[in-house]
Amino acid sequence: TFSTISSIDRGTKESRYAATVNGLINEFVGSFVLFFAALGLTKNFFGAEVLQYMKQMATQAGQTVDFSDLAIKAQVAPHTASGLSVAHLALGFLVMALVTSLGGPTGPALNPARDLGPRL
Repeated sequence: TFSTISSIDRGTKESRYAATVNGLINEFVGSFVLFFAALGLTKNFFGAEVLQYMKQMATQAGQTVDFSDLAIKAQVAPHTASGLSVAHLALGFLVMALVTSLGGPTGPALNPARDLGPRL
């Protein structure tokens, strides 16, 4: 297999513990990076931050704007997710980079959901 845990584990209690800790840390770091990078790449929001920014800028200019109007939100919405059309490519390259860099000790799983089915 692709896993190097078997080469770290020499059958002794100490080496088995080291292999387990190595795999646990590796999976935790990979899952952590994947989760937060995916959140950062997809910008999962619906324009609330943009509306707050626009309200703040209008207040500084001395204007009052009612953002409860649906027409304003409909005009702002297409511009809040400009780079999401290629986010799937960035996520694919992110997974490829994580599997390449962190996939050695435990195999290219990065989370138990992708790994449990094939192992069963």
